[in-house]
Amino acid sequence: MGMLGVVTIGQAPRADLVPDFLHLFGDIAIQQRGALDDLDEKGIRALKPEAGERVLSTLLRNGSSALVSHERVAPLVQATVDQLERDGASAILLACTDTFKDLHSNRQLFLPEGLFTHAVTAMATGHRVGVMCPADEQIPAVREQWEAHLGPVDVEAVSPYDFSPEVFASAGQRLASRGCSLIVMDCMAYSVAMKTAVRDSTGLPVLLSRTITARLAAEFLDV
Repeated sequence: MGMLGVVTIGQAPRADLVPDFLHLFGDIAIQQRGALDDLDEKGIRALKPEAGERVLSTLLRNGSSALVSHERVAPLVQATVDQLERDGASAILLACTDTFKDLHSNRQLFLPEGLFTHAVTAMATGHRVGVMCPADEQIPAVREQWEAHLGPVDVEAVSPYDFSPEVFASAGQRLASRGCSLIVMDCMAYSVAMKTAVRDSTGLPVLLSRTITARLAAEFLDV
């Protein structure tokens, strides 16, 4: 089997991320790299979003979270993809659901934004969709992105970096109270445990970007 490279927009390793989909990839070795791996605290602060920049939320090696500018982190994500190619990855998975339209690779590249968006769109017919994203600052962009595919959606911000089942249950219930019948968890940092908290509190179907993306990649890789 080949090696699957996993790119996070924060820092690797992501012990919170890989276990939820590790079993889906069989004997494929997984190597993680983060776009911010080589940056110190000052370098990361320099990526803080300014007015008009798209906001991304990610996890650092010390366990803290950070907001970074999409526009300024994108070149670092490309450099990380390039490094994984040099490391011998036969396929590369980006662990971020945001749109990186110029990202490219000479290897098979799995982009959650395309895979997850199309999967949700295919299953959302007849549903009012509620979307979860990590930070309040992301809500306008997330709403715009999903409404381009689904029409009106409701959006709740709930951080994946300080997991409380009660917080996730409450966010799911707020979406359900506004008439949502399908909940979409739009961040690769959301876990199966978080999905379970939302599903159990609402009784609604919940689509998790982490596992849907991994399942589709595993299907392509035939493992």
